[in-house]
Amino acid sequence: MRSKPVIELREIYGAERSGIAMPGWTTLEDQKAAAHWALGRWSDFPVEARPRPWVLTAGVVRSEGGFRTAEAKRAFLHGAVTATIPVPDAVLRLVRDRRHQFTSPTVPAPLVIDRLSRSEADFLTDRGDVRFPAWGLEGDGITGRIWVLDPDVVAARWKPSEPSPIAPPRHGGYHRSFKSSLEADGRTLHFQFTGGAPHHVEYPDAVVVESDSAVAVIPVDRDIGPPGPRIALGYGREVVVRLGDELGARVVVNLDASPVVVAQT
Repeated sequence: MRSKPVIELREIYGAERSGIAMPGWTTLEDQKAAAHWALGRWSDFPVEARPRPWVLTAGVVRSEGGFRTAEAKRAFLHGAVTATIPVPDAVLRLVRDRRHQFTSPTVPAPLVIDRLSRSEADFLTDRGDVRFPAWGLEGDGITGRIWVLDPDVVAARWKPSEPSPIAPPRHGGYHRSFKSSLEADGRTLHFQFTGGAPHHVEYPDAVVVESDSAVAVIPVDRDIGPPGPRIALGYGREVVVRLGDELGARVVVNLDASPVVVAQT
């Protein structure tokens, strides 16, 4: 069940507070500060550019079909990949870069690639799945393919530069959206997020923080549940907000500055 449309509590900010450090936040004021920071990360996004730059919301390497053994899957996850055929160095680098995402006390036996094709595959962007040029890697340990986004597309994507000298927020009590939706008017946003159990928490309001290049939404919760211990289990929740201007080419972001997929309804 969807939450009722929220009373608009809108604050339109620029990036003037993008340099503040936030080790964590739980209060509404702290979350507003986090929204300032997140929008600041996207202040240089070229909303007027045509074509609009691609904003990827998931990885540039994905498996399709699975692996024949747990060892083969572990090798893929850890970027332990080798090839018996010529594979462009830039393609292999993207696969091997996964080693920075996973750590293990032992090094798995490498996953061997012995077949290569150039085709197209779907990758997730902030405007939904988009079919891009891609490389398909195959081998005896793979039941389908490993799809690698073409390195030229990867190089052309837009993402915020790493903040310096202030580190990005690492944790905090905020609600994160992976996919939301926008109505045909271009202004009514259904912000879908992981929140509390409906019998414990309701979300009657939300704060919308907007800039020329990005939008952040802060659901405002109200505790309605009985006292006592609660199980830490997330539920799919939603608040509906109306933006001050049409979303257009702007990016919807979470409070850690990660982009949100926005589907058109």
